Amino acid sequence: MKYTDTDVEGMGYSIPISTADPIINDLISREAVDESNAAYLGINGVNVNDEVGAQFNMPNGIYLTQVVEGSPAAQAGIRPGDILSAFDGRSVSSMSALSERMKYYAAGTTVDVTLMVAENGAWVEKTVSVTLGQKN
Repeated sequence: MKYTDTDVEGMGYSIPISTADPIINDLISREAVDESNAAYLGINGVNVNDEVGAQFNMPNGIYLTQVVEGSPAAQAGIRPGDILSAFDGRSVSSMSALSERMKYYAAGTTVDVTLMVAENGAWVEKTVSVTLGQKN
């Protein structure tokens, strides 16, 4: 992108290819998994955006209201009250964004899930590995 104006000789912005290349390759090579092999995490939650986070002193992400007993999330130690902030290294800000991302993962895939966990009145980041289950 280049900015021009009579007051400015010219100013350009660019993104290094080393930053853009992994994203481009991921977008090109990614395929949605067949519904018969779709992944399941086993959570329900509500979105925590900037406004809600500021009001309740919470980090952005998905506040987990329910973790299904026996689900992959429960087996990984994820609990209600945790805030899911990243899935497989990419930040998530809503349940719909998480659902959209999960359609590219097959059951049996192991991913890292980043959580914000309340400990002694502060939010502490914790990463757990979860082997995704099969969606019914």
